[in-house]
Amino acid sequence: MLQITRRLPSAMYLTVLPVLFSLFLSLWVTQAQAELSVASYCELAIKKLEQQAKQFRDLIDLCVQYKNERNKLIQEESILKGRYDLARALLFSSYGTTADEYVSYRGKHSLEVERYLKTQTFVQHRIESLSNEVRSLFDKYESLKGKE
Repeated sequence: MLQITRRLPSAMYLTVLPVLFSLFLSLWVTQAQAELSVASYCELAIKKLEQQAKQFRDLIDLCVQYKNERNKLIQEESILKGRYDLARALLFSSYGTTADEYVSYRGKHSLEVERYLKTQTFVQHRIESLSNEVRSLFDKYESLKGKE
């Protein structure tokens, strides 16, 4: 007997799986939430910014590679963004937190973070440098993508 099965395109799996995995991680991390220290928050900030810079460099490369193939660019961007979403979720979970908790941490602990960064100037400069790099890469990506 011939059995016909309908399969989702592999690009669909790469887009859906990170979202489901992130949801699972969010639920799991919420159960085992550990408060970040200021030092670990700043370390996580640096790693997150490094990851964002790499993502934008990869997206820029895709824009260049597929500058005349809009549909292929959209497909490849979706796959790449799914991979980075998963990597980001794994990064946050490795610190026992979620993206939402990370964002709210700075507001809840702004004075402690500012004091820490004043004493750890290398960390402050690294965060500022990476933030500037991410903004610049984002602008370049948006400019290249807008030319499509």
